[in-house]
Amino acid sequence: MKTSKKIISSVLAVIIVVSAMAISGFSASAATLKKPSGFKVTNANHSIYLQWNKVSGAKKYQIYKNSKLYKTVSSVGYKDYTVTGGQTYSYKVRGINGSKKGTFTSTIKSTRLNFTVITSLENAKSGIEVKWVARTSVTKYIVERTVYGINSYVKVGETTGLSLIDNTAVPGTTYTYRVTCYNSTTKSSSTVSVGVKVTRVLPVTGFSANAAVDRKTRQVTLKWTGSTGAESYNIYRQKITDEDFSKIATVASTHTAFIDTDIIKNPSAYRYIVTAVAGDSESVNSVERFVQTYSYEASYFDVPNEGVRNYHVPLFFNVGDEYAEGQYLADYFSYNGFFEVDTSEANGVVSVENNVIKALQPGTCKVVLTVPETVRSLITDEETFGDDLVALLTSRKVILEITVL
Repeated sequence: MKTSKKIISSVLAVIIVVSAMAISGFSASAATLKKPSGFKVTNANHSIYLQWNKVSGAKKYQIYKNSKLYKTVSSVGYKDYTVTGGQTYSYKVRGINGSKKGTFTSTIKSTRLNFTVITSLENAKSGIEVKWVARTSVTKYIVERTVYGINSYVKVGETTGLSLIDNTAVPGTTYTYRVTCYNSTTKSSSTVSVGVKVTRVLPVTGFSANAAVDRKTRQVTLKWTGSTGAESYNIYRQKITDEDFSKIATVASTHTAFIDTDIIKNPSAYRYIVTAVAGDSESVNSVERFVQTYSYEASYFDVPNEGVRNYHVPLFFNVGDEYAEGQYLADYFSYNGFFEVDTSEANGVVSVENNVIKALQPGTCKVVLTVPETVRSLITDEETFGDDLVALLTSRKVILEITVL
């Protein structure tokens, strides 16, 4: 009987020891399956990319997506292609070894960025303008280009908007553009848009603008050398008092000249430019040309009262420091500047300071010059000074009819 008790006690002791060893061994094995370190979730090409570091003792890894087991893999990285642009997903990973399961990583959320789509590529005045479609969760867009046929993209610029002008595009060169979405919260970029090509239209050359010899017609003839590939040309004009250029005509590519007769009733100073057009694309501006089209009307005398001769001198000049800052009266209307000036009818259109007429604002006014007797007695030689000057300086009054354009 005692022997039986000893045997039973020994068996129990063995069972207890084996159980303890089994429990101890399981705990030690489980403890080796630590939480994967370096867990990252980023947007990748067509997918969301998960990465983590290898866990000692783990043979495989379980990926949980939106709190549900999604995939079991043996690698330490995985690309999830079953994602939709604009949607947010949560991920976590743990190592496993048979029935042994390790500790989960922290959950990371990631929003899948969409492809964007380039909607247009157009030649703008300052370069090629790229436009694209807005996408959800994008914090900025990166625009790149390459010369067509060469797969070597360079960054043109970045913006939070939906368009960007590449002002470094070289005329005559064909480019392919693409746009990449970027999300600063995930620190990752999406796949790029499909490349779209466009050719920068060459500007016209040899551009000239000349007023007619007969200034009474006041027409301006524009000429230029055609641009290769141009389908038409746009002509722009800016009156000196306007803030910007306005398109006044479009001519076919077979024409490399244009006559502007629209200014006959509106003499002034004008700037002109011409651009080449191909489809929806427009080249950079041509060289700018400046033309004055002021009317020339003969001076004349009238005798409103006996013994009084008024000499009318029409003047035309435009507002603007670079064109009509001032004209010396002494250069044109007197001898050595000896005259008296009356600006009571100048009406704020011009001012006269130190014998200089200065344009103040558009309008028409009169400036009256009275020539003293001392000056009239000095000038009698018509061969030296000319009929007009002698007539002017021997007149009792000169009326300048000034039009500021």
